[in-house]
Parts: sequence; structure tokens; C-alpha cells
Amino acid sequence: MYPPLVASRPSLSSLLALAAVLGASCVGADGDDGGGDGGDFPGTWQYQEGSFSFVNCTFSSTTVELTRSGFVIGDEDGTLVRTNPDGCRFTIVPTTARHARGVPGEGCTVDGTDALGNPMTTVYTLESLLLELKPDDASQMIEVFFLASEQTSALGTIDCEISGDNTLDRAP
Repeated sequence: MYPPLVASRPSLSSLLALAAVLGASCVGADGDDGGGDGGDFPGTWQYQEGSFSFVNCTFSSTTVELTRSGFVIGDEDGTLVRTNPDGCRFTIVPTTARHARGVPGEGCTVDGTDALGNPMTTVYTLESLLLELKPDDASQMIEVFFLASEQTSALGTIDCEISGDNTLDRAP
């Protein structure tokens, strides 16, 4: 999906591709103590033009374009779940009608292959995920996120931090 950024470490390109579809979170939930039902959060969300994740790894850092990618928030038996195209899932907890948070420490493991076809495993750990819906019609959402990742392949293990602050549109 993305060209390798560091030719000597092809697994980084796979990590960045996963990061591109993983960017998740939101702002404004601090101080909110009333619960919300989360009724306006479910749906398909697409990043606006200019959205990106910042990926900082032990040996390099870069930005990853998120425009035209996104995720789905679904209601699964009363629990909101954010699902990325790679299958990674995180729980979303409404704090008010317009604000929600992810569950810090929640993890997700994604198995795949690097650019050379070698198996690799990436473990994401959610540090923070905050979501805020546009107040008038819930057609837009702001997300602010911070994830830790550990990717293991034949080349070894790479630790990265992934963060972003973006606006998404509700897909039709």
C-alpha cells in the first residue's frame, strides 16, 4: 500500500500501512463525567484531506497520510467497537453525547507479511483515544490518539509510537 521508507527495514513500510488505517481518538472528554449513550458514534468514518499519523520509531520517524482511509464504529450488544480495515478493534466508551474515549491499555495484534513476504506480527497498545462529534449534526468527528506498537519480523523487533489529531467525515 505504501512504498518502503527505509529500504533496509522493509517491515517498517508494513507498520506504516497499518498505522495509516489505525489512527484513532478524540478531544474534549476531559472533565466530562456524565455518560452518553454513544448513539451518534456508529457509522463509517473517513479522514479529511491533509490527515496524517506521526510515526516515531527507534531508528526513524515520519508522517503517514490518512486521507481517504478510515474506520467503522459499530454497536455490538451495547458496546461501541472501532474496527480498522486491518481488523484491529478497540472499545469506545461514550462519556457524553458528543465525547468518547478508548480504553487505555487495550491491545490488538495484527499478523501479516513484510514487503519481502516474511511473516510479521504487530502488537498495538492504546495509550489514549479521544473522540468528539461535531455539535450540530454529528457529520464530523475530531480524533486525537496515541498508540504504542511493537512489530516483530525476521529482521527483529521495532518499537514505535503512533499519534495523530485529525478530523473525519461520516461516510454516506
